[in-house]
Amino acid sequence: MFYIKNKKLLELLVLLVLLVLLGLLLFIIFKCTNIKSSLKDYTSDFIRYNEEDFQKLNPNERWRIRIKCLKNFNLYSDYYKPINYIKELPNYYKNNLIFVSIASYRDPECPLTIKNLIQNASNKSNLRIIVCQQNDKNDIDALKGNELYKNLIKIIRLDYLEAKGPTYARHLIQQTYNSEEFYLQIDSHTLFEKDWDTKLIDSINDLPEKSCITQYLPEYNRNTKKIKSFSVRDGLKVVDISNLDGFSRVTSKFVNPSNLQNQLYIANGWSGCFSFSRGNICQDAPIDPYTPELFFGEEMDIAIRLYTRGWNFYSPNYPIAYTNFTRSYRKTFWNKRNYNKNITLISRIRIHYRLNTLPIKYKKLIEEKYPELLIDEKYFTLGNVRTLAEYENLIGLDIIPDD
Repeated sequence: MFYIKNKKLLELLVLLVLLVLLGLLLFIIFKCTNIKSSLKDYTSDFIRYNEEDFQKLNPNERWRIRIKCLKNFNLYSDYYKPINYIKELPNYYKNNLIFVSIASYRDPECPLTIKNLIQNASNKSNLRIIVCQQNDKNDIDALKGNELYKNLIKIIRLDYLEAKGPTYARHLIQQTYNSEEFYLQIDSHTLFEKDWDTKLIDSINDLPEKSCITQYLPEYNRNTKKIKSFSVRDGLKVVDISNLDGFSRVTSKFVNPSNLQNQLYIANGWSGCFSFSRGNICQDAPIDPYTPELFFGEEMDIAIRLYTRGWNFYSPNYPIAYTNFTRSYRKTFWNKRNYNKNITLISRIRIHYRLNTLPIKYKKLIEEKYPELLIDEKYFTLGNVRTLAEYENLIGLDIIPDD
């Protein structure tokens, strides 16, 4: 056995070992407590990132990290297997009918939304309401309290565990479109002013063919059903491009009633929670069924595809409807136990690819290694009436990547 006779030397060696162990321990603690200050250490785990993390990085580094979600694409490739759906929806006719799209995920406000929508319409018989209801068996059904109007309502029922996010639900709804003259998309927690349908139709008929009235609506109080503030907001505007996902964020300001304009407000963005247009929105910006679990990204996707096909956006200059942005009273699709954020991240990449907001080298990577992600991509591309650069100039923000 090795034996050290010099006691001083032994103490020195023990001290040295202790110092090395202490240094190793401090290093581990430092790495754990400062991991967010060095994102390169865990680029495979995009799920833990937040907006502040990405703000510290240059654009190229952000894209390098975002694209990491494709590393395990093979685990989720079943979401991109061909499905049967109508790829070219019919044109609209002058028939005064309103197609109403309501995607609902376990929302107890949905039955009230339907009843309020119908009871406040000038011409109830012109409504064709399609609900994609994604409920647990114990959740309130959309028809509850609306039995008198069941001839106006069609419900696509899915178990909540089968839900794939709002875009997939809206796709299923849109598949039932049948040449209605007008197309209204709303959230399942929306209340309306009296004669909302006549007001919107009168407004859209004063606008060019390719026009959309859209807004982030003022809020109502879920308990009292009263509005929370002024009942009108100005033109919906793109105010930021998120560092985290590269998609737009839109909002609008409340307008003092004494300062209301005589004409609709000009907007430059599109809102998924309130959109009214003619039915040709289905041809120019059909909803992509291959974007499962998507939330942020839908609005920029639709806005740019419409804009590049010659569409313009407006916001109401009069009280029309109200929503509820509070989620605490209801479940959301990302609360379900089988939700996987990796799928959300992959859907974002698919959208960036088709909008040409993805750097060229990553577009080539997808074409070469992940062609399944591009299934039916040709049906959801940009138009050729206007360019992406023109939209960038319109919003005053950079969205075209620096290759």
